[in-house]
Amino acid sequence: MFPKCSFNRNYASGFLLLFIAGADCWPWGSDPWCPPGAEPQCPINPVTDQENYFPHPTDCHYYIQCDGSRRPICRPCSPATYFSPRILNCLWPMDAACPHNDTTRQEILQPPICGPDRCSPPGMKKRDYSDCTHYFICINETFQNRRECPKGQHFNTKINDCDDQCTAGCKEPCDIPDCESSCTNITIPNNCEWYSNNCTSETIRCPEKLIFNPATRKCEDPCQLYIQDCPCECLPDKCCVYTRDQTDCQLYYNDCSQKWSRCPGNLHFNEVTQSCDHPCSAGCKDPKDIRECCTTEWEVFEDPCSSDMYYICRNGIKELVKCEDGLQYNSALRRCDKSCSCDCAKLFATNPACCASTGGKPEPQCPDTTYPIFLPHPSNGQFFYTCLKGVRSCSRCPLHHRWNIDTDTCDEMSCEGPTRNLLH
Repeated sequence: MFPKCSFNRNYASGFLLLFIAGADCWPWGSDPWCPPGAEPQCPINPVTDQENYFPHPTDCHYYIQCDGSRRPICRPCSPATYFSPRILNCLWPMDAACPHNDTTRQEILQPPICGPDRCSPPGMKKRDYSDCTHYFICINETFQNRRECPKGQHFNTKINDCDDQCTAGCKEPCDIPDCESSCTNITIPNNCEWYSNNCTSETIRCPEKLIFNPATRKCEDPCQLYIQDCPCECLPDKCCVYTRDQTDCQLYYNDCSQKWSRCPGNLHFNEVTQSCDHPCSAGCKDPKDIRECCTTEWEVFEDPCSSDMYYICRNGIKELVKCEDGLQYNSALRRCDKSCSCDCAKLFATNPACCASTGGKPEPQCPDTTYPIFLPHPSNGQFFYTCLKGVRSCSRCPLHHRWNIDTDTCDEMSCEGPTRNLLH
């Protein structure tokens, strides 16, 4: 048991001795049961409040918050929760991803839990995050029945069942001795710069100006070696240089063909990667001037247009995330919460700011009809317009869906490789 860094108000002299002795305690105001550890350096002039929070060096149950006097105050999370260094909040242990390194005390490492866990229908399966070879099955509305996969199999969360350990995705195949010989890099059809691993299904991009050679299964320079087996006609342009227009971020010039081209949708041309890229990473505009961009990794933002979705910062881009069924985003707690705990009903169509930018293109004109007519958004496939009696309102497709102009419906997106538009 670690020492309690507290003092008895009836023994002021004892406290004085403790202070003089320089005991390994946290500053006054900290939780008395907080275990000792190395104090973090509090920032002098923090730009954001997030800079004042630190994980405890040895215990996931605690975190450090710098007060106004730059003192590191140790505070506890609520029972059965861990502090998450990613979003700077206390979460269920499995969601918190508290790093279990050499400085973490082993006695505080609880089994991964998600909190009160009710399930349906009976027979539903759920992965055991502490062991790839086991899973839980729903019986009597709880995941308390633990089962084991057959030998040589791991639980695959994509198919929600036991699968071959080399392809289940629970562990990297290179970390499994029986899988090493079967893993290899393979080409991606119609894309010379990218390849994938047949075990992990991970899509990887070759370094700049290199393409994947299926013969050697390595990334090589196409200007030095002609690769006949490359499935796309990208080689002639590989030694060309593309230049972005000085006034239009979407316009770029090919010095080989001596022609100007425009990036599709709302993408900007990235002169570093020589490709059409997301505006937040293309380098044409300051990300601070683009509302879809962010600077702090894993920071969360409220979605002003829906109550059951929020944004999370990943790779400098605000990525839209949906809460689990029945939950709504609570801006005070900065996480998904029970719907009864927050009054956050939002009408998307009445808020013009919720609609995506048209990128300078004109919005469609609505005919005066007594029945609804659907029109596509001019620059963003996730949005569409509904016209009724000449009035136009903007709507957004559900997460991972895009508007289909042929069927006038939101269709689920298909996985067709990287989102970046490569110039071939």
